[in-house]
Amino acid sequence: MELIRSDSNLNALTGIPKITYLDQITKISQLVINKLQYNIHFKLDLRERITMTFMKLKLDLTFVSLGVFFGISNSCCTNYFLETIDLLYLVFKNVIIWSPKKVIQRNMPKCFDNFTNTRVILDCTETRVERPKCLSCKIRSYSHYKGNNTIKCMIGIAPDGLITFISKIYGGRASDKHILNESCILDMCTEGDGIMVDKGFLIEKECSERGLILHRPPFLGKNKQLKLEDGMFNTEIARARVHVERTIQRIKIFKFFQNKIPWALTPKVSKIMVVIGGVVNISRPTIAEGGFNTSEIVNNN
Repeated sequence: MELIRSDSNLNALTGIPKITYLDQITKISQLVINKLQYNIHFKLDLRERITMTFMKLKLDLTFVSLGVFFGISNSCCTNYFLETIDLLYLVFKNVIIWSPKKVIQRNMPKCFDNFTNTRVILDCTETRVERPKCLSCKIRSYSHYKGNNTIKCMIGIAPDGLITFISKIYGGRASDKHILNESCILDMCTEGDGIMVDKGFLIEKECSERGLILHRPPFLGKNKQLKLEDGMFNTEIARARVHVERTIQRIKIFKFFQNKIPWALTPKVSKIMVVIGGVVNISRPTIAEGGFNTSEIVNNN
């Protein structure tokens, strides 16, 4: 679009940090198209279709509004969006990579000094969806915690803030433990790895069976307040986990996940989460350079 003349303009409209990144995304997408041997005529060129798709994700404009911006009908705009999401998924799924343990150890932030064995930090995020007509879908998507119909996804993040795992989408009724077991992410870890989670993940047995170390805030139980050592441990975990929460907040900046998602678009949400997660990974790091143990980085190179 002619209105996008700077990186800041592009970032505000699409969430993509730089125009050069958009050019690279377009270039890689074209290579994918060539490999798949697409033979479809589009009124908009590839760069425009990618821009339009990210504008939908970032601003959650209606397809009617996007159609006005790009001079196409709203039905055409909808079809372009759905097709381009499939294409972008093929591009960005390669940006969500399960990091090797050596790489994680080499890029361990200072706030993880007491949790240096951490392989992944896990958390779930929920988004409201339109109430489905199907009774079974209503039951599976109803979240008692949110008091609404939602979809839920588990995200795994390395200590350095990089998104390394995204589960498929589940209904809001699914528990954190159920999603974790279904995703088989613990099987991707090796004995001695640390798993950092919040209190919703009741996975002591699963971790023990695999020889994994569970880092989780202590429960208050019947006590009125935490013991001193538990309180200090809780603070240390909170200092480390805050970076994971910031990464998830970056995903939530995209208004597609702030507003209620139309039920008709739920089949695409898993791919959309990967696309947005990929953009977050190529954006500015959540942890500043000064937050890392530079001496250890040098020694491991």
